[in-house]
Amino acid sequence: MILRLVKMEFRSEEIDNFMTYFYTIQSKIEAMPGLVSLKIYQDIDHPNIVFTHSIWLNSDFLNNYRKSDTFKIIWTNTKKLFATDANAWSLNLK
Repeated sequence: MILRLVKMEFRSEEIDNFMTYFYTIQSKIEAMPGLVSLKIYQDIDHPNIVFTHSIWLNSDFLNNYRKSDTFKIIWTNTKKLFATDANAWSLNLK
């Protein structure tokens, strides 16, 4: 299985907009084939920093999601709100 962590830093005035948006699209992401779980975390000291934590059955499912129209729409809308570029890690779960 693959753990995907994505760290996103939003402009302070956009964090509420992102959180609202995330909860409207969460079920679309969760419906993607191969997704086991999806969580979101918000930094306590820097609330404009958010991490998504998703677990995928394997890298093929993750890559299929990343190539999907769903991802393209979500990512286009999300990155407009960034203060800095996102960082992402794909990790093997052992």
